[in-house]
Amino acid sequence: MRVLDFLALIRSLNRKTTFYYEADDKAIIPINDFKIENELLYLTTTIKQRPRQQWELWVLLQKKELLSYLLYIQTDKQQLRPVFGFRLENGKALIK
Repeated sequence: MRVLDFLALIRSLNRKTTFYYEADDKAIIPINDFKIENELLYLTTTIKQRPRQQWELWVLLQKKELLSYLLYIQTDKQQLRPVFGFRLENGKALIK
């Protein structure tokens, strides 16, 4: 999924919706930032920090030069996985 497509999906969400990564073992890890390395844009996860809210991701990713990047997520095992979407559960957006 491109950043542009991700922004289109999260646009209609509540501004306070928080984003998490759902690991294979069903653990829920907060998404707290993003990085760009080797022309890859990926969301980073850290257990000890608070999750980003919809409005924060919207502001951070809405830069014109980022819109065409493919979006990945850094898993709990430090691997990169492409983002294909998310599901909503109890006011949280869970990316798997």
